[in-house]
Amino acid sequence: NNSKHDGLGAQLSRDLAKALDIDAKALHALVRSLQDARVTTPPLPTRLLASSGNMNTDSTRLAYMRMTNLLWDADVLPLPFVRNGPEQITRKRVNDSLLALKPQVLQLLEQISSPVAGCLEWGMSYSRSLFKSTCFHQLNSLKYTMDIANEGIQKLSEPGYSFHRLSVDLCRSPFNSRVRREVMQRGGFSLVLATMVWEHLRYPVGCLTNLYSLVATGGGVV
Repeated sequence: NNSKHDGLGAQLSRDLAKALDIDAKALHALVRSLQDARVTTPPLPTRLLASSGNMNTDSTRLAYMRMTNLLWDADVLPLPFVRNGPEQITRKRVNDSLLALKPQVLQLLEQISSPVAGCLEWGMSYSRSLFKSTCFHQLNSLKYTMDIANEGIQKLSEPGYSFHRLSVDLCRSPFNSRVRREVMQRGGFSLVLATMVWEHLRYPVGCLTNLYSLVATGGGVV
């Protein structure tokens, strides 16, 4: 009956607000943003998601992907970048995840026999810490720029190490062919580390496509 349905809806709202650690007003604003975006955005087709074999997991993934797409279309994403801002809260979880993935990543890199151009990262924090043994001798730092005239690759030095800085608009289509050619002439990147960055990008799919075009055969993007 309606009263039972209303009661269930209210309980779900409370549970969601608690899970997200927000109040009812913030939850209402989120739902309104999603509803407004849904008017012009079709839901993500289920066929685009790889099945995990678990119905609950697949349903949750589908809901997450739909909500993420709607947040982009509602202009809630991308998040503005604030140095040392709220995003620092998630850094420990990123560290823990990379620590768990490290053995698999190193095993992947050991299988690459061709010469490679090393590691690429927004910044170099994980390249110089968790993956120092693999990346330290071939560090590459990505600097995002929308100024075409300043796109290119520079060799720079800091006390104790040197590195190449790629200054490029990674999301532009078509991507800078000169930068891509120079990277691939060096063999391509064996490892690309892109953490805590996608939520700040207007065109994340285009950026990811360009990133993969810089990866060496057998390399990976984390």
